[in-house]
Amino acid sequence: MNSTVLQKSVYYPNLNFLRFIAAFLIIVHHIEQTKHMCGEASLWETSTIQLGFRLGLILFFVLSGFLITNLLQIEQKKTGEINIKNFYIRRILRIWPLYFLIIFLALFILPNFTPFQFGVNPLQTLHTNFTWKLLLFILLSPNLVIAIFGAIPFAAHTWSIGAEEQFYVLWPLVIKYIQSKFLFIFTLSLIILYLIIRAILTHYADDFTENKVLSAIAVYWNMAPLNCMATGGIFAIICNSTKPLFMLMKKIFFAKYVQYPVFIITPFLIAIGKSFYFFQYEVYSVLFGIIICNLALNSNRIIDFEKMRIFNYLGKISYGLYMFHPLVIIPIVKLLLKLDCQNNYILYALSFGLTILVSSISYHFYEKRFITKKIRYSALVSGDNAKTDG
Repeated sequence: MNSTVLQKSVYYPNLNFLRFIAAFLIIVHHIEQTKHMCGEASLWETSTIQLGFRLGLILFFVLSGFLITNLLQIEQKKTGEINIKNFYIRRILRIWPLYFLIIFLALFILPNFTPFQFGVNPLQTLHTNFTWKLLLFILLSPNLVIAIFGAIPFAAHTWSIGAEEQFYVLWPLVIKYIQSKFLFIFTLSLIILYLIIRAILTHYADDFTENKVLSAIAVYWNMAPLNCMATGGIFAIICNSTKPLFMLMKKIFFAKYVQYPVFIITPFLIAIGKSFYFFQYEVYSVLFGIIICNLALNSNRIIDFEKMRIFNYLGKISYGLYMFHPLVIIPIVKLLLKLDCQNNYILYALSFGLTILVSSISYHFYEKRFITKKIRYSALVSGDNAKTDG
C-alpha cells in the first residue's frame, strides 16, 4: 500500500514561533563564533551565547520529540495502527532533499571558492579520509563524522539532523509495539540510561584522550540528544493519556500558576546564561516541554504567538534557516573584514536578511515540492499541509 487515506487534519499553533526562536539562538551563536574565529571582538565566549546555542538545539530536539510522538499516538488511536513505512517516507520527503543538498554543496562545491574557504588548508582537511566521510554523510551519520574525523566546514551543523534521524529509525517502532501503559516508564528509563552512560563517559573522559575509539564514543554520546527528544516524547505521552495520574499532571502543567513562572523564568535563565551543569539539558528540556505543550495544546494559554505572522513564517522556513545560515555567515564576515567594516548592525542585518532570503527561496521552490508529497503517505495531515495558506 503506497498511500494512506487521509482522515484528520492536525495543526499545532505557536510551534512555528518556537522553531524560529530556536533557529535565532543558533544563528546568533554562529555569528559570534565566526567573528571569534576570524580574530574579531565577539561575544562568543560569554555564557549567554554559549548557552543560547545549546538551548536552541535542545528546543529543536524537545519540540521534535513532542510533535512526532504526538502525531504517532494520534495516528495509532485514529487508525488502529502506525504505518512505519509511511512514517519513514514522510521523514525522507521532509529532511533528505535539503540535507543532501547542503552535503553536496559542502563537500563538492563551496570548498573550491575562496569566499567559502575557512581555516588552514581547508581542502586538505576535507579530502583526508574523504571516502569515509562521504559514506557517513550518505548514511545520515554526520555526528559520527565529527566524532571520528572532526568538523567539516558548512556541514558540521548537520550533526543534529543525523542525531534526529538515527533516533527516529527506532522511535516509531517503540510507539507501535510497546503497550501504552508501559510507554511512559520505557521512555523515562531511556533517559535514565542515557544519563548513566553520560556520567560514566564524563567521569572517565581524561582516560579516553589516548584512546581514539573511546574518545570518539564519548564525543558521539555527547552529541546524541536522546534525553531531549525522549523528554519531548514524555510530554506528548502525558498530554495524550486518559490515565488519572497523567490527566492530573497535564492539569498542573496547564495551570496558570505553572505557566506564569515557567514563561517568565525560562527566557530570564537563557538571558543570564544560567547553567545547571550536568543536568542542564534535562532541566531546560522540562521547561521547554511545559512551554511547548501549553502553546500547542492549552486553549487557556497565557500567551499566544500564532497571529504574529512574521514569526509564524520564519518558523515555517526554520529548517532552511538552520541549514543555510553557515553558508551565509562565513562569506559575509570575511567580506566585511576585507572591507574593514566591523559594524555589528550591518553584519547581523546581512546575515539574517540573506539567510531568510535563501531559506525562503529554498522553501518555496525546492522543499515544498517534497513537503506536499507527504500527504500521500499520511493518515493525518499535519504541519504546513494542514493549513491551506501553506
